[in-house]
Amino acid sequence: MIARVSLSLLAALVAIQPAQAAPKRVITPSGEAELLRLGRSLVEARYQLADICEKLGWAPRKSSSDRRLLCDVPGKDKRSVIINERWGDQPGNSASPDPNNYIYVPVRRTITFNFERRGNDVIVRAYAERFLPAVRMNRYNREPIENKDTFDGLLNIIALAGDTAFVPGTRFGDQGYLGFRSDRFAEIEIDGRNRTAIQVGAIEAASPAEAAGLKPGDFVLALNGRTFENYEEIQRFLGALEPGEHVAMLVERGAQRVELAATASSAPATLAVAN
Repeated sequence: MIARVSLSLLAALVAIQPAQAAPKRVITPSGEAELLRLGRSLVEARYQLADICEKLGWAPRKSSSDRRLLCDVPGKDKRSVIINERWGDQPGNSASPDPNNYIYVPVRRTITFNFERRGNDVIVRAYAERFLPAVRMNRYNREPIENKDTFDGLLNIIALAGDTAFVPGTRFGDQGYLGFRSDRFAEIEIDGRNRTAIQVGAIEAASPAEAAGLKPGDFVLALNGRTFENYEEIQRFLGALEPGEHVAMLVERGAQRVELAATASSAPATLAVAN
């Protein structure tokens, strides 16, 4: 049986769970945010998603392909970029960039929708990327945006088209839960490399984090032996946890580094998204 998706801009997960149930994690067959657009052609699905993007204030790009749509998301974030026309233009050029010659360049964010025919329906898959300005002008470093909020948000956007259903094979798993909060992070040297660590904020009472001995102010350096390039990698790791999964944590506490062990539980019902 195909589960239809609500037309609400609220979290798509609300449509598949009771208001007081523990949060569920959508696990799609492809691993990307994907839904079926029921009874529509590729052209109809693409035009409808382009219209939704425009209503959200995004800028759809023209494309000759019915199977792809790109929407640029405006943002105020900017990065400073060193500009030196001669630096790095020639192989072996050893000239250093001029730190006094720079401009501010906006960070670009793009949502890509891909469309695939499936019988009378169309599978719509979506993913997000950011383009960070590199040292040289008109060059960008590209990286995916893969945190859980982005995934759920993309499901919401596709669901706005209406007559939408989950792709067969989609599963709904319990969300693993450690029970600490963090919205702060720092660059810390780990094994000679600068890595991203998160600073622990509030800890929920009777949570796995509390049982493991985690304390507010601790910096979590590694999880299951893995260090992280950026904050989103950490969020992605935590978002993929399943109940019962063991998590070894390397923690910096003041001048000491300690190892703690926790076992993820199911997220409490009180954490559910409610309207």
